[in-house]
Amino acid sequence: MQENLHETSNNSTSNGYSNWSRICDVIVELTEAGLLAKESNKIPLTLRNQVWKLLKTLLNDRQVTPGFTLQYQGSNMSAYEASYNTVRGKAMHAVVRYAFWIRQYTNDNAVPSQNFNDLPEVQEILDHHLDLEQDPSSAIRAVYGQEFPYLFNLASEWTLHNIDKIFPESFEFQSIFEAAWEGYIFNEVYTNIFSVLRKKYNYAVEQLSVINSTSRQQLKVVELVVLHLLNLFWWKIIELGESDSLLEKFFANASVSAREEFIRKIGWRLLYGNFEVNEELRQRLQKLLEWRINQVKELNISVEQVSDLKYFSWWFASGKFDNQWAIAKLVDVFKLLGTVHHCNNFFEHLEILASTLPQDVVQCLCLMADSNQANKWFVSCPTDCHPGILRAILQSEDKVAQKIAKDLINRLLARNLGDYRELIS
Repeated sequence: MQENLHETSNNSTSNGYSNWSRICDVIVELTEAGLLAKESNKIPLTLRNQVWKLLKTLLNDRQVTPGFTLQYQGSNMSAYEASYNTVRGKAMHAVVRYAFWIRQYTNDNAVPSQNFNDLPEVQEILDHHLDLEQDPSSAIRAVYGQEFPYLFNLASEWTLHNIDKIFPESFEFQSIFEAAWEGYIFNEVYTNIFSVLRKKYNYAVEQLSVINSTSRQQLKVVELVVLHLLNLFWWKIIELGESDSLLEKFFANASVSAREEFIRKIGWRLLYGNFEVNEELRQRLQKLLEWRINQVKELNISVEQVSDLKYFSWWFASGKFDNQWAIAKLVDVFKLLGTVHHCNNFFEHLEILASTLPQDVVQCLCLMADSNQANKWFVSCPTDCHPGILRAILQSEDKVAQKIAKDLINRLLARNLGDYRELIS
């Protein structure tokens, strides 16, 4: 089989994908399926040697080379994608499945191992391909990143010992870090793995300031970093004011769109998601919002740097916060940005508050009317709630709010921003 591999590797088709590669694809996929199958269909342990010979041969596939790395990058395929679309990449993934397969048979109820003493063949392969002189492929580095949580589960001591080889923090090996990080970040967030990789999260967040905004792969990685950090914050694993300032670094280094996505995703969970919001989480969310507002007020950063605050409208519309606090912060955001993002239930929630907090609500309407987006608020996205909000204010017992509302109605009528004459007739 090894000889056939060497012969056919040099006879690839014009697109670089040989018939032999297709055969190898099928072999590795069938092998991995047998390793992962339920007990009745699982490959028996008696075939351990044969399975390993197959994997070891597939791991020598020549398709994944430095030249191929350039080829898949030119085709807009990421390192992570290439790891699942090349024979050697698939075989490397299958090695991890093989290790779990052996452990299930031989170590079913034992304490998780810290090393590969019982799997020397696996450690030999992992050490070999982790050596850049032996295997410089970015696709293979993505495998180490993708499989990092599982490698840690299989052999925590080995994994910790090699963490800086898998995720090197230096300019010289930046592409290696990016490939491994891309593979890793596609995983769900595991709190125990985060504690191991927190330093790497910091490094990745520091690199956000130099992300290529036109790269599809890098933008996807940023999107997943946002999701990881959001979940870690939501679960109280990371906080503002910690010694490594991880959350603060994110807002300092991330792009405008990444910061906006962080605040918007919180808003989506509050407005549409089936997520519990207890008092502790509510207080932490309020602290985050106030911190972002204070960055403009106290640290003199530009308004453009806190454009993410426009998605506070989603938080507000959810009704998950104290009404007095929420309307006050909405006013603050309007004063800073001149606008917020229009979302479902926004005006409906304003109407709910209009009778109990009429001055605050009418102040919001005035800020909308005075902004350069007044036409959007009152004409382009018409809503039946506008008259209801103003009517509730006029019917309240707050004389100051009533006067402000009447003045606002006259200004809106003069500017042809809606017809509210019935309210003051």
